Amino acid sequence: MKTATIDTEQIKAGVDLRELAGRYTALRRESAAELAGPCPKCGGDDRFHVKAGWAFCRVCWPKGGDAIAFVQWLGLAGDFQTACEVLTGRAGLPVSSAKQTPNKDKTENRQTLQNAAAIATAAAAALAGPEGAAGRAYLEGRGLYSEVWEAFGLGYRLAGKTGIAPRPAICIPWALSSGRIVAIRYRFVTPHVDGKHTTKLVAETGSRFSGHLFGGCALSGPDKAAGLVICEGELNAMSVWQATAGAVDALSLGSEGQRIPTAAVDALCGYRRIVVWVDKPEIARQLLQALPGAVGFASPGGLDANNWLQAGRLAEIVEALQNGKGAGQ
Repeated sequence: MKTATIDTEQIKAGVDLRELAGRYTALRRESAAELAGPCPKCGGDDRFHVKAGWAFCRVCWPKGGDAIAFVQWLGLAGDFQTACEVLTGRAGLPVSSAKQTPNKDKTENRQTLQNAAAIATAAAAALAGPEGAAGRAYLEGRGLYSEVWEAFGLGYRLAGKTGIAPRPAICIPWALSSGRIVAIRYRFVTPHVDGKHTTKLVAETGSRFSGHLFGGCALSGPDKAAGLVICEGELNAMSVWQATAGAVDALSLGSEGQRIPTAAVDALCGYRRIVVWVDKPEIARQLLQALPGAVGFASPGGLDANNWLQAGRLAEIVEALQNGKGAGQ
């Protein structure tokens, strides 16, 4: 039986390596044909350079290579044949069939938004494919169903930052109700530990969390939902949504320092009942002041919503809160 011939030249001609590399690091223009930025593998600043058909890192990949070599070097494929399948879209990493030259007239923010959509699409495909096994195991371990992954657009991708080489992570897009992605957060499958410092989360360069809340893509709205829970952390919001089968809307602040966007207050106040599930009293007070009629709730036993989801008790807790029991902060 003959083995099918792989037309590597055709595969490479159909990939603009600048666009592909731009999914894994933030690049700036060096010249009309070349982009540069942090290395997507070793994380070093200003040492990675890429043209349409060639890339290299001055430190960890000085000999460089073409698109096929890039996919293998970055760990997106373990062998040559799989790398070719990745580049032709048969292994869960969509790639344009035509070369795309970066448009120098586009603003950096516009490029970031376009990259975010491409990153989220590729990551979602990767989560469903063979390379996403570790990501699926992580999410299943957190008690989250695949229907929830799809509803919130979760994906799987190598992610890192300066000082942290790319490592397996869950890709969490912050998509608005319109579908526009304003930010992407990565949660490492295994936290990065450097001495006494542990890093669990990093964000895509250019992400804009301020002025937004996570979960808008899955909202039913005050006319259809039984209520709304505002909590810390994306996994907690998804846990509430899953535990109530979407009957209760859930939004996440993303972090304790995040505030309710002023423009969203009127819309949020339309819910019959709003529960602010935040542990720090000062943060809870700020949120309750911004949302008249909302009630506060602190994690029972120090366990957050996802902990209670895994314990099989989150549905009853949320139901009690919606019925006016157990809240008050």
